[in-house]
Amino acid sequence: MAEDGLLTRAELIRFTAPVAGRSTDDLKEPFANGPFHGLVLEHAEVRQGPDPFWDEFQETRDAAQLGRRWSGMMRAVSSPIAAAAFATRPGSDALVDELIGALNIESRRRRNST
Repeated sequence: MAEDGLLTRAELIRFTAPVAGRSTDDLKEPFANGPFHGLVLEHAEVRQGPDPFWDEFQETRDAAQLGRRWSGMMRAVSSPIAAAAFATRPGSDALVDELIGALNIESRRRRNST
């Protein structure tokens, strides 16, 4: 959407939510020299979480349903961040809807190209 001129660079930066998975070593690192801000690490473990949407897709092969499920989840997670990022823009609610809707479009595009 930024490449198409629908988002400004400033909006794109405000909407960016940098997240990354952490390894067990990453979790332990702040405690390498003992307590961290008075906290002590007793146990750290990284586990792979389930992906019920992918599991459903493996059974049904319904890419459209996979897109709907993931876009719904992304709406729940990302809408507050997007709403804040685009709050100064008139029609920001429609922009958030378009952004989340693009997930379904991309899912359909990928399905149709295979």
